[in-house]
Amino acid sequence: MISGTDPASVLAKIEMRVRTRQHTLPEIQPANENPSRFLGFHLGKTRLAVAATRVLKSPLSTRVPGAPPWLWGVAGLHGYPLPILNFAALCQCHTPGQTAGEDARVLVIHHRQSSCGLLVDSIHGLLLPNELSDTPPPGMEPGITSYLQGACYCDDTLWGVVDCARIFHRLVPMKHLEKAG
Repeated sequence: MISGTDPASVLAKIEMRVRTRQHTLPEIQPANENPSRFLGFHLGKTRLAVAATRVLKSPLSTRVPGAPPWLWGVAGLHGYPLPILNFAALCQCHTPGQTAGEDARVLVIHHRQSSCGLLVDSIHGLLLPNELSDTPPPGMEPGITSYLQGACYCDDTLWGVVDCARIFHRLVPMKHLEKAG
C-alpha cells in the first residue's frame, strides 16, 4: 500500500519500484517547445489542447492499491509501464467529467525521459492554431489553469493549452527529473 497522497512521493515510489524491474526505456523524441499543432480534448465542457504523441482507447490498466484518485492506474505500452492520470481529478475539477464513459481516451504525453497518460473525457481532434497566447483563457477553474501555458485560437474557438512540463514538475520531484534527464 502506498502511504500519503502527495503526488510527487506516490509517483516517485511507484517509479522506483518499476525501474528496479525493467529494462532501459527507448529514447523519446523531445517535445517541441512551441508545437504548431495540438490535440484538442474535453474535460466536461472545458476545451483544452495538448502536444500529445499518441491517443489510446481505454487501455487495460491496473489500479494501484491505496493510490490517490488522480492515479487511475498503470498500463503497459510497448512492454513499459505507463502511469495513467485522471486529469480531471488531478486538476481537482468541480465539473464532473465522464472519464469512465465510452468517449474517454488516454493521451500519451512526454517530458524529458518520462511518459504518462492523461485520462480525458473525449477527443475533439487535431488543432492547427490560428493564434497562440501566453495567457490562459478566462473563466477556467483554478486547478486547470495551474497546468496551462496559455491558449490558442482555432477557427474562432479558444482552447486552453496544457503545459506537459507543469504536470511532470508537479508529480515528480525536480531532483528526480534532473537525475533521469
